[in-house]
Amino acid sequence: MANKYKTLQEKEKQRRRKKKRFYIQKTLEFSDGKLYIQSLRNNLILSLTDMNGNVLRNNSTGATGAKGYKKRLLANKVKLINRMLFYIKRIGIKQLHLVFKGFGRDRELICRNIKKTQLSIESIYDYASIPHNGCRLTKKKRL
Repeated sequence: MANKYKTLQEKEKQRRRKKKRFYIQKTLEFSDGKLYIQSLRNNLILSLTDMNGNVLRNNSTGATGAKGYKKRLLANKVKLINRMLFYIKRIGIKQLHLVFKGFGRDRELICRNIKKTQLSIESIYDYASIPHNGCRLTKKKRL
């Protein structure tokens, strides 16, 4: 019996170690930065860089704990955006340049959440690639 409780206590300690809170030290201060938003069909990837292009933070909806279909859900995307905005505030960035890639539906969601904060959007770039004729489509099924 005593061995069983010992192992349960060890498991509880391991579980607590995994759930350590993260603390961001305010060592670096930037006045403005770029937020790269790659909006895919099943995922949302956010990368924060300084103006030179050095990556400060990189996050995706998979990092919020969602897997598979749940990465598409609006709640997980909002959680991801709020995490990134929290980090941006802690660093001290006040001006953002948004860079969009992909054709996902998350553009309005991101812009709305940034407007709720006191960050100012300096510019919005769109690097979505549009095919000019593109690849041949698959053959349509006959009914």
